[in-house]
Amino acid sequence: MSDVGPRRKRVEALDGVRGIAVLAVLLFHCSLQLQGPWHIAGSWGWMGVDLFFVLSGYLITGILLDARGAPSRLYYGGFYGRRLLRIAPAFVTLMLTLSVVPKLTGQTPAAHVLLTSHERWYWTFFTNALIATYGWAGVIPQTAPLWSLAVEEQFYLIWPSVVRRLTTGRLLQLCLILILLAAMARAILARAGVSVSTLYVLMPTRADLLAWGALLAALIRHPNGIAIIRRFVWPALFTSALCIIAVMLHFGSSYYWSKGMVMAGYPAIAVGAACLVAIAILYEPSPLRFAWLTQIGKVSYGLYLWHMTGIAVLAPLTPHLGAWLIPSALLVSLVPTLVSWYLIEQPLLSLKRHTPMRAEEAPAALEPIPATVEEGF
Repeated sequence: MSDVGPRRKRVEALDGVRGIAVLAVLLFHCSLQLQGPWHIAGSWGWMGVDLFFVLSGYLITGILLDARGAPSRLYYGGFYGRRLLRIAPAFVTLMLTLSVVPKLTGQTPAAHVLLTSHERWYWTFFTNALIATYGWAGVIPQTAPLWSLAVEEQFYLIWPSVVRRLTTGRLLQLCLILILLAAMARAILARAGVSVSTLYVLMPTRADLLAWGALLAALIRHPNGIAIIRRFVWPALFTSALCIIAVMLHFGSSYYWSKGMVMAGYPAIAVGAACLVAIAILYEPSPLRFAWLTQIGKVSYGLYLWHMTGIAVLAPLTPHLGAWLIPSALLVSLVPTLVSWYLIEQPLLSLKRHTPMRAEEAPAALEPIPATVEEGF
């Protein structure tokens, strides 16, 4: 791939990265319902969310960098218009379904009361603050994935203005500062006794993942950036993998709620996730372009939103299903995911032609364009 290639064309391997991320998260949540080897086998799957964050930071920052010379009405209007078209349809579909048909979505009467009493947190994208305030007991399982969506939307309220005002070099420096500050904040707050759940879900203590993605986007647009990435990506991946393994062995846990994982594991996972995204961009390895994996990746946002509902629906059958819960949850979750994708999300994504971010993207005659998911999560 040429040095200018990664930012000029769609990289199919990134859909494979999305597929890996969402399948890892699904495996993790299924494993919490299982016993024995499968419980242990899925204990690392929460790291898929970190991979999503890095990928989103890369894609969103790349879009902003390429459009930052545009007039403000296009730059900001186009970005937030596209973001709305990307995020809102699947999110609204999930929330309305949970509100209207609680029994069909695996809710108990008590869970539905909890859902309705906290709806304002969901609709304002403060699910992460809800969890930080009340713990995981403040959300029902079906809405638990919304915390990561809240982290992204909070970050992207600020980030477009930052990117527009900085040179690429200054942006690289800022990304490094954010990475260091987030890691330091987690370590200091963890030692001060702040709950791990709070550190796990709040935007300031997770911003380093988005910053790693932004760093990749800025490096790829820097004159020597791709050469730098190629020089360091494999040693960094190897080192991060060793660090993650060392943390898991030393603290005897691969779960996100270990304090050792918070202080030492999170930074290593962020580096590893950034390396995987970089490898997908630069080398497009064939395993990341398997058709079945990329197809899952294309609907990964909806699948991420719906997979906990699928698990909740199957929860009463878990003792009988055993490890079959994992493929069963995938299949059950794909039903609303695909209905939402084909009937709601794709038609609305085609409206992106009305939200150009650059003057050259504003066609004289508005012709239909294919729906894409380049805007990240």
